[in-house]
Formats: sequence, C-alpha cells, structure tokens
Amino acid sequence: MKNAKGWIGLAVLFAVIGAPQLFWKPSRFGGIFLIALAAGCTGEWLMVRGREKYRVCRVLARVGQVLFSLFVLSFALVQICIIGVHFEENDPAAAPKADYYLTLGALVNPDGQPSAALAARCDAAISVLNANQESRAILCGGQGGDEPRTEAEAMRDYMTAHGADPARLILEDTSSTTIENIANAKKLLPEGAAVAVITNDYHLARARRLLAHAGLGDAGVPAKTPHPSQWAAVRCREYCSIMGLMLTGRW
Repeated sequence: MKNAKGWIGLAVLFAVIGAPQLFWKPSRFGGIFLIALAAGCTGEWLMVRGREKYRVCRVLARVGQVLFSLFVLSFALVQICIIGVHFEENDPAAAPKADYYLTLGALVNPDGQPSAALAARCDAAISVLNANQESRAILCGGQGGDEPRTEAEAMRDYMTAHGADPARLILEDTSSTTIENIANAKKLLPEGAAVAVITNDYHLARARRLLAHAGLGDAGVPAKTPHPSQWAAVRCREYCSIMGLMLTGRW
C-alpha cells in the first residue's frame, strides 16, 4: 500500500480497537499488540509522506511495506490454525471421547470466582463429562500473583456448584503456563489413558499442539470466546504465542 492515507487509516483502526482492551486484564496483551500495530502504521505513514523528499524515508517505507505484508500473511495462516475446529462447540456429544479431559486454567477474579474465559472452559468440561459418564477431568492451574486462590480450586468449586461430581475432578494446582498445565497433568495420568484438552476456541490450536508434543495425542474440545469484544485481542495474543512456538521449534 503506497497511499499515505491508507496507512493512517489503519493506524486509527488498530488504535480504536486496541485502546479499550488496555483497561481489561484478560485482553490487555492483545490491546498492547494492536496499539503497537497502530504505532507501526503511523511510522509507515510518516515514511510514505517523506519518501519524495528523503531517500532514507523511501528505503524505510519499502522495508515497512515488506514487513507488514509478511505480518499479514503469517497472521492469516495462524488464524487458519486457530479456527480449525472440527466439530460444533454446542454439541458435546460430538467432542472427542477421552478417559481424561485436561481442562486448562485461566484468570481467577479477585472475588475468587472464575473469569468468563475460565467459566466457559468449566462449562465445556461439565458438558463432556455429562456426555461421557466414565470420564474424569483434570483441572489445571496454580495461583497467580494477583489471584486469591488457585485456578484449579476455583474450577472445582464452580463445576461442583453446577452439577459436576467432585469425585470425577482431579486437581493439578501448581502450574502457571499452558506447557506446565500439560506436563504436570501428564504425571497424574495412568498409562495408556485417552486424553483430550479443553480450553477456549482461540487457545485450542496451541494447546492441542503442546498436548501432541507431550505424547498425549491432539484431541481437543473448544469452549467459546466469552466476550465478542475480546475476539481481536485474544487472537493477537495467540498469534504471538504460536509464532513463539514456531520460532523455538515446538510447533
């Protein structure tokens, strides 16, 4: 894109979408990412405006256009991975059958209740447990520095309050990342158990890949993105995380 107005238009768009996300912790990282894109597009706007007068602006404008094109291509490919869910979220009977469902942790609110994202994961776990009466769930997640309790405990209490049998819930309450969630849960599994991972739809592609790297297959159950306003921010975060896995050879 060689039109300066196009770049400033993109900058405004990214800023408008990203700025409100900065004030909401679950989507703050995505907001920062979008604001960074806005800053980059603003820089490209300045370079395009100055390219006729300054050679350095002309060179930097070309470099910026190439980098932005690569970003758009890689972002699109990552989103294809994220969207690649193979069954309807509202149909738990269509979910992969498993002996154990690894339900990944997310933020616990200051009042000790699961955040909307975590509650969505718990709801998905309850649905698949009801559809698979012999299965159990491993609830994964320790206590973050700004959380009043462990994520696993919050999940257990939420799920039992919504009808889950506590005898079918196993707590893994020491992990702090998705990689640790899966690694620690693996230690609780009997040999040869069939496993599936439960997490929000935007996080599922990465979780399934890490599950496969742990030697546990790649079955996954998606929970919905809880707030439509989060859609862009959480997918920007996943883009960074998945690219990190690719660059470190873990994808």
